This record gives sequence, C-alpha cells and structure tokens, in this order.
Amino acid sequence: MTSQPTPKNILLLMTDHWRFDWLPVMGMHCLKTPHLDRLCEQGVYFDRAICNSPQCGPSRVSFTAGIYPHRLGCYGNGRGVYPARSNGFAERIPSYANRLREAGYWTGLVGKMDLCKAPLPAGGVPSELTGDARSGFPLMEELGFISSREMTAKWAGNQGDHIAHYFGDETARQRFVADYAARQGHTTTPWPLPTEMYWDTLIGRLAREDLAQQAQAAPGQPWFMQVNFQAPHMPWDAPREYLERYTGVRFPDSVEGDLEHKSPVLARLAYQWSIFEKQEHLQERSEEHTSELQSQFRISYAVFCLK
Repeated sequence: MTSQPTPKNILLLMTDHWRFDWLPVMGMHCLKTPHLDRLCEQGVYFDRAICNSPQCGPSRVSFTAGIYPHRLGCYGNGRGVYPARSNGFAERIPSYANRLREAGYWTGLVGKMDLCKAPLPAGGVPSELTGDARSGFPLMEELGFISSREMTAKWAGNQGDHIAHYFGDETARQRFVADYAARQGHTTTPWPLPTEMYWDTLIGRLAREDLAQQAQAAPGQPWFMQVNFQAPHMPWDAPREYLERYTGVRFPDSVEGDLEHKSPVLARLAYQWSIFEKQEHLQERSEEHTSELQSQFRISYAVFCLK
C-alpha cells in the first residue's frame, strides 16, 4: 500500500501596490531586494502574471474566493465585499482557507486582509459573516482562519490602533496621529517612530511569533500562514534607516504619456491617488520641485519593496 505524501507547509506573502517589473530579476537593478532575489533564484517567478483586478478590493475578494470579480459583482472598491447571502449570493462561498482547514491544516493570518472597502448602506442587512451592518467585514474564522490578526488598512489606520494595541505607547500613538494628519496620506516624509513600530515590521514579527507558537503546540500538523503586508501603499512613510540605503541611487524616469490612449477614468484615478493630489498650489510649483517629489516617491516605493 502506497503511503500518503506528507502535506507541505504553505507560507503566502501578499503585498499591495507592487509594479510587476519592480524586481532586479525583471531588470530593475537599482533595487536592493536580497531576500526576494534568493526566492527567485531558488524557486519560480512568473513574468506575465496579472492580478484579477486593478483595484484592491475586487482583487482581494476574487483571490480569496477563487472566482473572477465580474462573477462576484465586485467592480470597484466600494463593492469589494466578500460574497455571502447578505450581499445577494445564494450561499457564502468557501475560501481557500476553508478548504485547507478541512484538509487538516492549521490556518493563520497576520496583516491587511481588507475584504470590505466600504460600509454597508444605512439600514442595510447585516453581514452573514459578522452580524454587523456597520462594515460588513467578514470574520476571519468563518473564512477558515483558526488564528487571525487582521489589521486596519494602512491609509485608514490614522488613529494608531496598532501602536496602542501592540506597544501600549500613548506618546508614540499621538506622534503617529499628528504625523498622519500633517501628511494627508500623500507626502513622502519618513516614518516618525522607531522602525520596530512600523506596520510591516510588526506584521512580520507577529507572523513569526504565531508560527513558533503553533509549531510548539502541534509540531506534526501542517500549517498555512498568510502574511499580508501593508506596503507598498500610501502614505509613503518609509523608515529613515531604509531611505538612507538609497542615497544617491538613480531611478528610471517616469513613462511619459502612458495614459494618453486609455480611458479618462484611469487618468483621473491616477491623479487622485498620486502624491500630487493633496499638494496645494500645484500649478505654482516649479518643474524642479515636481521632479524632486517624484524622486522622493520612487525612493519611498523602492524601500517598501526592500522591506
């Protein structure tokens, strides 16, 4: 009788606004990503892989449910709610974590799952998954996660909840809130607190702690750990020690006219979410100053890829 193969442990790392070509293996040699370089060298990378939606909510919902966004009715962030009876589906669609849990895996999550992008309408039907009409965020346990530390999305975390919860430092939390209010989410000034308090530093630490605890509690059980990092994502608030690693590094120039033959909607969204949208008196800024802003943005983006 043939013995069954031992199930493999699975570590799923997810980032946010990552350009497909921002990897040294794709020719972006100005970047410093030694750990990703090693993964590419020792494993497989796909140079033509495309996410299911250009917007965050539909892409995340589609990925989790295993169904294309248009079949789920998720065309934009405002409709990015996990499919369940409460939002018009015949049943709650199982996630990959549900299936892995059924197969005997311990399933864990740390970071930004972000499966709902907007509150349900006033008086709306409470979510089947939460019983909460205010947000519709699904409970991770109902989606198959035995352990979960879901964090508020980076741009929405302007009260420093993660600092208060994991560090208990009220002074640091107040510094964070003041910095976030001043930057309006779009500027490129450095992170104002110690690096260990940075979003993704904390997410990585918590993931390691949870895996170590699970290995001690059930050493023979296969595990699935999903680690959803916040970056790259505005605000562009990279820690100073990482920014300094790119001092003097030359980055490629922007692609001119890349939206000329596309829908005006894309141009409007690109401007809305750019580092310039919140800058007052943009028309009075010199070309040199605008170029400096672009340079700061690229450095911050590169740092997020590095981390």
